[in-house]
Amino acid sequence: MTGAQERTYLAQATPAEREAYLQKIGVIQRFQALDPADRAAVLHGIPRRGMSAEALLFLWGDPYSTAGDARRYAHWYYLGSSFSMAASGNQYRDFGNRVDVYLVKGQVVGWVDYHADQPL
Repeated sequence: MTGAQERTYLAQATPAEREAYLQKIGVIQRFQALDPADRAAVLHGIPRRGMSAEALLFLWGDPYSTAGDARRYAHWYYLGSSFSMAASGNQYRDFGNRVDVYLVKGQVVGWVDYHADQPL
């Protein structure tokens, strides 16, 4: 979700209103369209090899930057640590750690955590 969508979601008074808003903007439908293994990984907050790029977006949010085309071969770069990313998403203020995610044909094939002290 975008920042504006998150604020609108949080402004809803009841759980039913929040769910209706998610339905209206298509988030529920996108989540339900995921492969069952991807849905489970998202709900558990843990990435997995073979997970779709769409599921990774649910799990960690938009990458800080990207290179390539996820439908072919790409790197997605996240700031923070893969160990804490599910709890807080991209940690834009944490410039010390970075996670490089490798995607081939729209699927996660692996990721590497870099600590601030490691050369890139």
